[in-house]
Amino acid sequence: MFSQLRSTGNRRAFLILAALGTLVFVVASGAVSYWIKNSHSSALLNATQDVLFSVFVALATGTITAGVLVFLYFSLFADTEAGLDTVACVDPKTTARLHKEDLRTTDTWFHDGHIGRWVRTEALPALSNRARDHGRPLSVVLALLDPNSEQLCDQYSEYRSLLHHSEPQLTTPEHFLLEILATITTAALYCQGPTLDVRIYFKQTLGFTRVDITDHHVFRTLVDPRAPCVVYSRHEGAPTQSFYDATRAGFENRLDALAPQSLTLPETRDMHSYEAIISFLELNNLRHRTDRDFADSLLRRMSSTYNPYR
Repeated sequence: MFSQLRSTGNRRAFLILAALGTLVFVVASGAVSYWIKNSHSSALLNATQDVLFSVFVALATGTITAGVLVFLYFSLFADTEAGLDTVACVDPKTTARLHKEDLRTTDTWFHDGHIGRWVRTEALPALSNRARDHGRPLSVVLALLDPNSEQLCDQYSEYRSLLHHSEPQLTTPEHFLLEILATITTAALYCQGPTLDVRIYFKQTLGFTRVDITDHHVFRTLVDPRAPCVVYSRHEGAPTQSFYDATRAGFENRLDALAPQSLTLPETRDMHSYEAIISFLELNNLRHRTDRDFADSLLRRMSSTYNPYR
């Protein structure tokens, strides 16, 4: 029975039924006890009324205690267990917690998405710091929308405009182009150090979900950060092991049809100036405008620490 209570809806239904059952039992117990105490029937009932009253009080107390314990168990532990060995649909807060846990332990991070903003602001810094502390490089693979495709940026912008969740800084195709370029530029900088091995691939098709794959979990998320995330794990013996393996193998197979981007940094290696940004974009044949407003907007995005799950 407990295996059917891992979803939030089933747990709520169970708790509601348990509460109703407890209430009915307590009311019935009180009614029977009241009748016994106030009855003037046979001597047998008079002789046993105190015993029955004590039994009913004990049963009612035990039922209430059991209901409280069941509530605490499923409220505090069920989500954690579901995230470990089952397919779990978790809320954004739990998604953020699982992301942080995996960033502390994984050696690889695969991202199959659109603009790569969360990876840029959260995953790359965290993985780089960990790699430096442990003295060994970690691997990051990013599959992003091709920034040179105006059609893809237009389609993605149109899709985002249809969502209830909107952000003022993400409303036009150029905004999404800037986000992709910020992720590419930031990843190129991390590639120059000894801590991260970052590979970037450009996709020619638009999907509507994002997939992040670590050594421990697969995360399937939507663009709206308020939407739930589907998670399944790699843990040996877990029912979701085959789903994890298939998702990771499928991602790697799709990459075989794409060519990794070979990115070149300008000689200055200082990417915080107008000249360096424009030089980097031109060296790597990335679509861009050459005015300072465009470069300044790109620099602001590169320095952003925005996390949609906070």
